[in-house]
Amino acid sequence: MRTHTISLTLTTPQIAYLENALLDHLKSITDALESSQFDFERPQLEGQCDSLDILIHEIKNTISGGDYA
Repeated sequence: MRTHTISLTLTTPQIAYLENALLDHLKSITDALESSQFDFERPQLEGQCDSLDILIHEIKNTISGGDYA
């Protein structure tokens, strides 16, 4: 598997805003997964949750300056 680096230059308030926006989006998707209305879209929604989890983890890792658990 190849790894890639994405570089962003953000202020502390900007990165906090980004993290909060991603958390809000993740909650929306999680709420949709709990609804039977979205059973057909379940694989796509689960993939989006996985991607958001990775991105949120990396943001927290960057903010804390270490491995965030």
